[in-house]
Amino acid sequence: MIVRPDTEAEIRPDTEENVVNQTDGIFRSFVTNMYVHDRLSSTADESPRFGELMLGAPENPLSRASEIGRRLAQIGDTVNERYSSEFNEMIKMLNPTPETAFEAFSNVAERLFRDGTIHWGRVLTLLCFGYRLAVAVLSRGIRGFFIKIIEYLIKYITISKIAQWIANQGGWVSSFLIGCRVGVWVTRVVLIDWLVR
Repeated sequence: MIVRPDTEAEIRPDTEENVVNQTDGIFRSFVTNMYVHDRLSSTADESPRFGELMLGAPENPLSRASEIGRRLAQIGDTVNERYSSEFNEMIKMLNPTPETAFEAFSNVAERLFRDGTIHWGRVLTLLCFGYRLAVAVLSRGIRGFFIKIIEYLIKYITISKIAQWIANQGGWVSSFLIGCRVGVWVTRVVLIDWLVR
């Protein structure tokens, strides 16, 4: 049982299966909100238009998955803005294509979680990287890729036991407990480590 410090409400553990099932909708909401923020915060010439990302939006914008995705995107926007050049450099070094994207995604994820420690800051960084990877591949004119990123994310969080960790924390809803500073600090550490190696 987890107690939310702001409400004293209990958050009970969830099941891994439920976490995996919710990940698709949460990541779609996360990406949609990140993309809308990117479009609104840049000039039309700077921000590519990818209808595929918007078409991936969850069917019900009032659902719990949409709400969680929006919350994570609010924190992710800060991470994305602050470390945009580092994400871009990392993706440039990886040079992902549809054939190599899962390997690139997995390599970054493996580095992110290599010490076996899982926490919300790292999970958020993984979501941000998935978003940036999708944008990078779509910017090369390769369509139909967004669904692959969702599949990669679900596959990775399942095989790496991240979904089990999220379930033990109370499920995706427990992500409401994280603060912006946590995600930004962890992302900084991970990206600096990646660029140094």
